[in-house]
Amino acid sequence: MLQLAQVDALTGLSNRAGFQQKLSDAMHASRRQQHLMAVMYMDIDRFKPVNDTHGHGTGDALLRAFAQRLTQTMRATDIIARLGGDEFTIIMEQITRPDDAVVLAEKIVAAMQQPFDLDGISVRISASIGLAFYRDEDIPPAVLLQRADVLLYQAKQDGRNTYRAGAAVV
Repeated sequence: MLQLAQVDALTGLSNRAGFQQKLSDAMHASRRQQHLMAVMYMDIDRFKPVNDTHGHGTGDALLRAFAQRLTQTMRATDIIARLGGDEFTIIMEQITRPDDAVVLAEKIVAAMQQPFDLDGISVRISASIGLAFYRDEDIPPAVLLQRADVLLYQAKQDGRNTYRAGAAVV
């Protein structure tokens, strides 16, 4: 039952509840082991027009396809979640260098530029990403997520289809 309560029924990814628990666990492990970690907060650019033009069925298919492409782009150890709507997060634990996370953010942006074929309907979207780093600060998970959210907002303000990364912690 607990596992079902932490899984997004549409995409099969972790949901908000599952993500919050995993982020808390990852931050504790990072602090204990002194490993760098990162959190990405992203959403789908131009999702609403797809939903409005082609209907919710196509919107749901896009969310599933986006989740699948995201899973294929990331490392097997990364934790990917759908928070709701078109918002997704990724927890990347044990990053060697901040550039490792930046490279993955660039890969996601590039991967999402390719058209999605959804039952004969070709859809073009992009992704905007906020990337925040963490090692051993004494902050709650909500603060780390808010940092990534602020960076996501900056990426959107700067024209979408990009990422913005916070300062790397040493």
